[in-house]
Amino acid sequence: MSMDKKHWIDEAMERDPFNKGRSLPARLRNQLMDIPNHLEVKAFTLPSTHVWMAAAGLALLISINVFAISTKQKNINANKDNSIYSTYFLPYNSI
Repeated sequence: MSMDKKHWIDEAMERDPFNKGRSLPARLRNQLMDIPNHLEVKAFTLPSTHVWMAAAGLALLISINVFAISTKQKNINANKDNSIYSTYFLPYNSI
């Protein structure tokens, strides 16, 4: 489909299988023809400092989570009782 500003409505109407033999009212055709004139294309860009701050924040959160998990695992392993019933009575281990 070539998006020619003058003929795009006719091309779309010809391709529609449910629109055989019908035409658009003049008012609707004029409103559709005005659409390309009213469209504005805006590019939204973020400053690179914001992008780097977001990346640094995510890296900090990930590193804190990894540190917290490794510390918790060390504490669990250090406090582990080696008796037969130790796995049943630890509140942080699921049965």
